[in-house]
Amino acid sequence: MGKHSKDPKEQKEQKEQKEQKEKNQKDKAQQTKKVSKKKLWRIPYRTPPCKGCPALDGGICHCAKKKIKT
Repeated sequence: MGKHSKDPKEQKEQKEQKEQKEKNQKDKAQQTKKVSKKKLWRIPYRTPPCKGCPALDGGICHCAKKKIKT
């Protein structure tokens, strides 16, 4: 048997590991997108910000929440 020949079980295991790794990367990317949207809500959406914008006091900007949906 040559160095490159693998039995079907090894090939199947490697394929499953590769698919799982790709899936984990996609999940991480989706999680970061959700986090970044919520962080954007803490910044006043308009310039200049509304007079009573909650984001000025560390709250969630209502305008940003309406425009940037999850």
